[in-house]
Amino acid sequence: MDEQQCVLTVNDRVEGGRGIMTKEQQLITLARKGNTAAFGELVKTYRDPILRYIYRLTGDMEKADDLTQDTFLKAYKNLNSIRSEAAFKPWLYRIATRTVHSEWRRARLEVFIGFDGVKTTGGQTPV
Repeated sequence: MDEQQCVLTVNDRVEGGRGIMTKEQQLITLARKGNTAAFGELVKTYRDPILRYIYRLTGDMEKADDLTQDTFLKAYKNLNSIRSEAAFKPWLYRIATRTVHSEWRRARLEVFIGFDGVKTTGGQTPV
């Protein structure tokens, strides 16, 4: 299949080397081989549900949009670590959850250290 063409639909079943595979399993297999169009189809399928999930966790749509993008970037970089194509959805949601938790930790650290990262000595702010 050409990298620029990916015309399967979400509920299609296709014959593969391991018997009949769902469209999602086929897309994951293709994406693992570097087919960016196949990964793009996975993003189209899951972007809105992941965005809504992250928005429910953060309450901030702009932050949710950024974290959704981070989630898919992490997923793409780690496609080969998924154990089974059938486990893609829970794996993706786990990445989203961990991405949000990392953001919360980072935000708490910024509050603790301060936005400028400058430590004061003797109660005075250095010049």
